[in-house]
Amino acid sequence: MQHRIGKLARTPPGRICHRATCDPAYNPYMAVEMTRRVKIRWLPMIGRVLCVSAVSATWLAPGKPLSLATKSTVTPQMVTPTNAAIPLAYHLATNAVGRTLGFTNPLAAMAYLSKAPPIQFYQFLYSPGYSAIRSTNCWLRGVRGLTATCLGYNCTNHVGYEYMVTMVSPRHYLAQAHVAWAPFFSGRDVVVFSDTNNQVHRRVSLQYTNVQGGIAVGILDSDLPNSVGYVPVLPGNYTNWLSTSSAIQGIGVNQDYLVFGEAIQLGNGVRWDGLTGVPVPFGLGTNWTSCADPFAKCHLRQGDSSDPVQLLIEDHLVLLSSSTGVNSGPDYAMSAAAINAAMHYLSTNNGLGTDYQLSFEVLTNWQRLTQ
Repeated sequence: MQHRIGKLARTPPGRICHRATCDPAYNPYMAVEMTRRVKIRWLPMIGRVLCVSAVSATWLAPGKPLSLATKSTVTPQMVTPTNAAIPLAYHLATNAVGRTLGFTNPLAAMAYLSKAPPIQFYQFLYSPGYSAIRSTNCWLRGVRGLTATCLGYNCTNHVGYEYMVTMVSPRHYLAQAHVAWAPFFSGRDVVVFSDTNNQVHRRVSLQYTNVQGGIAVGILDSDLPNSVGYVPVLPGNYTNWLSTSSAIQGIGVNQDYLVFGEAIQLGNGVRWDGLTGVPVPFGLGTNWTSCADPFAKCHLRQGDSSDPVQLLIEDHLVLLSSSTGVNSGPDYAMSAAAINAAMHYLSTNNGLGTDYQLSFEVLTNWQRLTQ
């Protein structure tokens, strides 16, 4: 049986139950090997995944991301993939590794708030000096899509909760159905977003509906601006580019306000059970996963419900799932038809003139898997 996770926290009247994101500042760079037309033979992995993170570091461009953690003045190289010779799984791994170069304190660089971790949700609410200001030292600073997940809520009933909702259109959000008891979903609390210019945007949920796999689809009272944005999902035929039998490099977040690498497996939902502390080939080592968080201890846990699970493709995030339990979540790509139908119903039922639907990531620039 899969255990649902959630946690309440007491908050003073009028306080925002914050969730913050990194402030975009620079474009990512790609690994130099992309121009070398290197073909990687992907070996089947049984049980333990081979750690080759140390090897991948020697294949990357010498540039370092702009960071307070390093004094290097080397300019990052910009290489854009323009052909289908690169395996997507290889790109996911090396793209993530490339963003960590130059950071000497992974735990501090994972924090997307300006105060260094460890800091948990209840500590954030009650500790003076902590604020929802995005960190300029975050390893994913500049990644598009980080602002599409809410900071938190204005809690009118003085009870805090941290369940994230993530925007998939200027008006529609996805979340976990089992957290929809929270007052926000019935329109009693105000959700708070912060855009790329650190401007705060508040919205009310007009309505939500549940679809297959425990997915909640909701609609806000007005569109959010492009500076907040929304994230695409994978197309339903993603298995032409990503294997369902091997772990791939994903991106997770947790209640300690950290964004980190996460080994995930697709197929029959999205799973990370037993994989969080396991390195992905050519990807991040365990020091860049939630294993670096002394509270998390390599796992999602109570309080992480509805946190998004995503992929980092080039300079933006692609939404895969959100946490149903500590070990898995629904596959949004495989539920896209049901989600789109729910979005259409919510738009029509609430008099929205624009019929927003999901956006799908284009994967045709990447090497297809051999059958």
